[in-house]
Amino acid sequence: ECWGLTKSGVPHTAVCHGLEGVSKVTVQTWQCTSRDCRTSYGPNYYVKGKNDGSDKVNTASFSDLEQVLFINSKRFFTLKYLELHVNVAFRAFTSAERLTGCTRK
Repeated sequence: ECWGLTKSGVPHTAVCHGLEGVSKVTVQTWQCTSRDCRTSYGPNYYVKGKNDGSDKVNTASFSDLEQVLFINSKRFFTLKYLELHVNVAFRAFTSAERLTGCTRK
């Protein structure tokens, strides 16, 4: 167990994919200051150690998610966008062309 302090990282831009299109927001991450730990904390996940993504752990249950799901600190999706793609791709048995055409304006 680590007792190190956390420090905030540099705010950076993240890309949101939603039904309205692509938008950008500013995201803040944190990192443990202990040399032995170096765990990085994102909006709904943490990465243990060297931050290479191999030990990424989701910290949010579906009920904890409000409107978005981050896959890393620079990209996330709205739940409505993901729901649309699940319904079209898996329940409607629709082709890939139909899937990409339904989100175009």
